[in-house]
Amino acid sequence: MSAVLGHSHPDIVATVRRQVGELDHLFSGMLSRPVVELAERIVATLPDPLGKVLLLTTGA
Repeated sequence: MSAVLGHSHPDIVATVRRQVGELDHLFSGMLSRPVVELAERIVATLPDPLGKVLLLTTGA
C-alpha cells in the first residue's frame, strides 16, 4: 500500500480519511453515487467518439 498511497504524506492521509468517511463499499457489480459521478466527470473530459467509461476492478 505504501507504494500506491505514499508514506504518510499529510495530503494523502487527509484524502484517504475523507474518502473512507464517504464511501465504505465499492464493488463493480453495484454502482454507488460517487462512482457514477466519477464516471460522468471522466466522460465530460473526453471527445465525442470516446464518450463512454467503464470502471473495473483488477484486484490490484
